[in-house]
Amino acid sequence: MSGDPKTISQIKLDVDRQLPNHVLFATSHGNAKASLFNILKAYSLLHPATGYCQAQAPIAAALLIHMPEEDAFWTFVCLCNRYMTDYFKSDLVRVKIELNMLFELVKKYQPDIYHHMGMELNTVFLFTLILGVKVLFRIALSIFQLLLGDSNSRKRLNSMDKLMESLRNLPKNIVGEHVLINHSFRYTFITKQELVKLYRTQLKSIDYLSQQQKKIVVLAAFNDIKKMDENYRNLNHRARQLVLATTLIRDACATRLEINFKRDLLSVQLYEHYYSKSYVILYYILTLINLLTIILEYPGNIWINGKPLPYYIPLIINLLCECYFYYRWYIIYVISEKKSLKSNISFIATIIILLLMTIDAIIYIICHELNFSNSIRWSRALRPILLLTFPENRRLRAAFFNLRRTLIDVLPVFGLFGACLIFISIVSLTLLSDMKLTYPNGNKYLYDFIDVLWEFYVLTTTANSPDIILPAYEYNHYFIMIYLFICTICNWLFMGILTASIYNSYKSHLGEFVLKTIIKRKKKLDEAFHLISIITSNKQLGIHQNIFLQLMHIVKPNYNKDSLKIIFYLLNKNKSGYLLKHEFERLTEYMQLKFEMIEFNRFYFNAYISKFYSIYTSSKFQLFIYYMNHNITKLIFIIFIIMNAICVVMYHSNPKLLELIEWIFTIIFIIELIINYLICGGVKFFNDGWNLFDFIIIFSALIGQIIQFIFYSINIYLSHEIIQIFLLLRLFRLLKLFSVIKQFRIVINCILIILPSLTAYTTILLILFYIFSCIAMELFAFVYQPPLNYNYTLNTTCNNKYLLNSEFVKWHYCTFNFNSPLDSFLLLFIITVGNNWHIFTDGYVIVTTRWSKLFFIIIHWICVLLVLNVVLAFIIEAFLIEYDSQQSKFELYINERLNDLEMNAENELKKCGLENFRKPGFIMSKKLLDEAGITEHSTKKVFYLKTDNTSIEILMFRMFEKEIEELVEDLTNKLTVPKLKSHDPFSHI
Repeated sequence: MSGDPKTISQIKLDVDRQLPNHVLFATSHGNAKASLFNILKAYSLLHPATGYCQAQAPIAAALLIHMPEEDAFWTFVCLCNRYMTDYFKSDLVRVKIELNMLFELVKKYQPDIYHHMGMELNTVFLFTLILGVKVLFRIALSIFQLLLGDSNSRKRLNSMDKLMESLRNLPKNIVGEHVLINHSFRYTFITKQELVKLYRTQLKSIDYLSQQQKKIVVLAAFNDIKKMDENYRNLNHRARQLVLATTLIRDACATRLEINFKRDLLSVQLYEHYYSKSYVILYYILTLINLLTIILEYPGNIWINGKPLPYYIPLIINLLCECYFYYRWYIIYVISEKKSLKSNISFIATIIILLLMTIDAIIYIICHELNFSNSIRWSRALRPILLLTFPENRRLRAAFFNLRRTLIDVLPVFGLFGACLIFISIVSLTLLSDMKLTYPNGNKYLYDFIDVLWEFYVLTTTANSPDIILPAYEYNHYFIMIYLFICTICNWLFMGILTASIYNSYKSHLGEFVLKTIIKRKKKLDEAFHLISIITSNKQLGIHQNIFLQLMHIVKPNYNKDSLKIIFYLLNKNKSGYLLKHEFERLTEYMQLKFEMIEFNRFYFNAYISKFYSIYTSSKFQLFIYYMNHNITKLIFIIFIIMNAICVVMYHSNPKLLELIEWIFTIIFIIELIINYLICGGVKFFNDGWNLFDFIIIFSALIGQIIQFIFYSINIYLSHEIIQIFLLLRLFRLLKLFSVIKQFRIVINCILIILPSLTAYTTILLILFYIFSCIAMELFAFVYQPPLNYNYTLNTTCNNKYLLNSEFVKWHYCTFNFNSPLDSFLLLFIITVGNNWHIFTDGYVIVTTRWSKLFFIIIHWICVLLVLNVVLAFIIEAFLIEYDSQQSKFELYINERLNDLEMNAENELKKCGLENFRKPGFIMSKKLLDEAGITEHSTKKVFYLKTDNTSIEILMFRMFEKEIEELVEDLTNKLTVPKLKSHDPFSHI
């Protein structure tokens, strides 16, 4: 059959209009256009009652992009028969009805968008607008919401032309599968019953159809909606699997392992909402505000008109913050499996703390309104504990729990130390009690057991050495044996053993934590794998490369696409194009890797050619570079830095001469900076952090000198404080010594890498300071006060008569106290790191009771003996790892895999004669590029594995690399971590 000539003519016209920018349809007589013509003509012959409709052409064209002509035809037939019955009839009844239905749904569920469209659109435009998304109303509603949801978008798209253009070219962030499908789930309440009801309502407005025809239309629509609903459920199931898999992979990569959430879609959405960046940032901001309200409370530092702030101001701030904490706790409660919540100590502790804080606030308000004089906020000390209970602070919580377990482990050692101390105290008290000795100031000397035990404990910290033994030694030289016993046995031996025990115990618990984290990540990845894997040609479950890249783009949207590809290639050792389960399980370790990409084309390497190439490549300039790079030249500039320091010390009393000398050295260092710039050819000069460091400190000093010179030249004399600032800017120039000497740079680089990893321990220390400050302010606030303007005299009592003529006052120790939060933090810091911490204890004992010593001993035990020893152990371990320049076994393996893939930059550059590319002082030349055979249009990419240990995750991995690799090998058979013995932490792995 030849078909209707008018239909054939119309098809020919429409075929030329389809996808003109697509490569398959770009040519006038391409195979794709012929195939499209055949499909449309064949369908019009197969269904003569329906014939041809222009809306068929774009659908068929889209199918031809993905499949051959015959497959595309039968797929098109199935789509029309199954989901689009009567859509293409000449009267277009169903199309009109469903367009009006969509408009009613927009009116009901998106009224703002409806009013916006109502001002600019009419029914005809709406018909043109929605053609192509008429089947899935939920998707259509989602597009409207994403495109026109906020008022700014509606203002921007305020005309038909703008809106049409925006709909033709929808932004990628809207049409992305993970966005559109996820957003469409919000309209799951639109049921097929509601759609059928809307059909009947719309049919009433159509007069030219008989009742029988209307029934036929409704029945056809109902059948299509039923089929669509079944298909949408299948789509929902697969989409939910993808959404859940994405969340699980993100959990594993971001170490979100604390919440055992339900697997339904709403719980997953709430879970992602809980961890969304804005809400997490808000949590930290409110936590910080909640903690800082202590500054506004009594005893505080902020006073208005000689009075403290009204009590309800910090109280209201606390309650607002706590409301948000309740909200986050409630989300955890709603989305979590209830069985897991019963054993979740942190979850239970959170609600208990919040309730106690609320009860305390209520009691405080009542007491304050009833004018009770001793009303206190006893729950203030609980505020920082919320940092340890919410799942956002998993690593902080783990550090705290490991410290607690370490404390339990070292109690026997500490008990033995205490027993020795008690023994020597009893012996000393027995020998010295009848001698009635006194200190040089006339105070009693070791007069009872508590005093002896306290003084000897202080002696183990060397704080009162040798003062404590002098009276006994002067009485009888044999008493020096007591001093030697305490120093050697209690101090050197037991304190050394205590430090070693703390280090070993903490490291063992840290190792257990790392291994448990690995196991939890593997479980998350295993679950994700079974959700998204398909059966490969080898009858194994695997994840295809395209699915992997799409999911990882959702999980890590800011991650470089080439880096994701290289990670897939590294994981896919068998090069099958599918990741097997044991390969996918290693994803989190590989995602921590960072690569530097090198493109093998002229455009990339031209950036490394000297900016003044002809001058740089001349023989004279090369000779200049040789001399400037010589060790003697470097030594000369080191001498200049040392001379600058000597001159500052020698001539600080002669400002005019020192000013002249400073200008000379400034000019010398500027010349050095210019020389360094010339030596590197101006290539990536500021990419080297040390060059940037030199530039900042030199030009900061120069700017300061220029400003000071200008003011002095016009007879404007600056204040002493500003002069001090300018002087400091000059003195910072002496730090250049660190950048010049290579060994200094290595050590400083190690320190800079370690510092971010110490954040958890620093936070733990601050939490302890906060808790102790709250307790101390309630116990010791205003028991003494420093004199006005710190003007100490012979009669100063610091507002406490018991301190008159005491050593405490004579040495101005009243300056430090617990009279405010800031003063409390400062005093606690001094007690923790200072050598005279016992003097503050003695001062508080004078004005309170001897039991005050117990408070300070607890601070010393926890903050000094435990926390600082753990910090010291961590620094030693981390520094040894960083100072060792050798690559880990994992890094060596990655480099081997890059070699196998022929993507190892080091080897590939060596093949081209560019092996010195990354070495200091290397400058690219056009001759080298020609010899290497690098072209302008090459697409080859190679990678350097960057050693980046600033992440705590990478540092932990390197600490326990051997144990992790052994665990991974055994993971298929065993998913539990044995308790590790302190003396041999990993012997059972």
